[in-house]
Amino acid sequence: MATVSFSSVHTPLQPSPPGTNYGQGSSTNVPCVNGTAGDNWKLMNSMIEAADKALGDVLVETGVAFKNRDGSYTYNKESNTVVVVMGDNGSYGPTARLPFNFYLAKAYVYQTGVWVPMMVTGAMVDQPGRTNEEMVSVVDLFQLFGDLADVDVRDCLDGRPVQIDSQDLLPYLTNANQPPIRNTTFTYTSENYRGTNFTNQACVIESLNACTTLFFSQLVCVDIYAGIWYGAGSNLSWVPEEGFTSCCDLNRAIYEGKAPATLTPYDVLPRSQVAVRSASYKLVNITTEDFDNTTQTCVNINSEEFYLINQDDPIPLLEDATGNSTLASTSPNLLTNHTLTPEETDILAALRWERDTMLSSALPCPGDVNLDGVVNAKDLAQMRVWMEKTNNGSTWWDLNLDGVTNEKDVVIIEDLIARVSVCPSLR
Repeated sequence: MATVSFSSVHTPLQPSPPGTNYGQGSSTNVPCVNGTAGDNWKLMNSMIEAADKALGDVLVETGVAFKNRDGSYTYNKESNTVVVVMGDNGSYGPTARLPFNFYLAKAYVYQTGVWVPMMVTGAMVDQPGRTNEEMVSVVDLFQLFGDLADVDVRDCLDGRPVQIDSQDLLPYLTNANQPPIRNTTFTYTSENYRGTNFTNQACVIESLNACTTLFFSQLVCVDIYAGIWYGAGSNLSWVPEEGFTSCCDLNRAIYEGKAPATLTPYDVLPRSQVAVRSASYKLVNITTEDFDNTTQTCVNINSEEFYLINQDDPIPLLEDATGNSTLASTSPNLLTNHTLTPEETDILAALRWERDTMLSSALPCPGDVNLDGVVNAKDLAQMRVWMEKTNNGSTWWDLNLDGVTNEKDVVIIEDLIARVSVCPSLR
């Protein structure tokens, strides 16, 4: 299996290099920099065309496809190769287009942020050119690649207590009339791991009017996401020298009148988000840390939202802040007068059970960096390989999170191997 990753389409939005577009429609009269929504979309179109052309070049040069005189491509069945093309997340806010929600895009678990395209071609595909609307998940690719190689991925576990969430995907390719296989899909996001010597810094993404501490530098905040930097080194005179280390502290300063009077408290990107959806319903749970002006403290705000959704073409029913699809919500910003029917109550309970089951399946296992359910010599050997490759830099094997991978981490994992072997939480 080979993976080819394209950095396009991504910020910073910019015209594609000469010769990388088809020279048709959307790639003409492209502005030099992003600005208005129309300019953003033109730049996106140009970058999408360039990525599409680059993908075609890869397929031709590897013998997987033939390029026709009219510029189209034909799959080469003799190549014995399956090609999967997919996106990794929904569009960045300023590039999202109706009916998708500009404010619930990338970085959120709502449909605009996680509903992505996937295309598969190969000799086994029944009735090529069709569209399948059934739910699948990126984790299903693990089982697909195993099935293509005639390998049962679960047999590879050697009895280790690791849960595999991947489900069948191949039947959708070989049978155009395949009934639904998945009942639900699951999405989860939380804060990044941080080194013990790292200090969070606040950045506001202007297009979303939302604050986050996700970005590790002013460069990423300002140059990549066109944000306002409220961290250390900010060019705003009222920002303290050390910057704001949380969005809560930034909003506290605004509430207390330490910021210009024109500023109002920002929205805050969630600390963690969980979503479970079925074919027609979606449950979203969000935890956000923000300043509570009543108690004058930073508090975690937990909310639950229950939606009716669909994939209708051309206008799907998505999570709607106006409440048109909202069935129930504990969020103060998303209220509804809808009374759940007995059927909706049962569906909500089932989605909550699925959420809790998935979350409880991710059990802690310190030292098991290769995620095979065992802390053993393999983890230690891989640690040493990456210590050498990175010159003791930051890696997944930095077990004490001090920003380097060194003999201190070796001591930790050797102790774990001696005491733990199979993780107690997985026994």
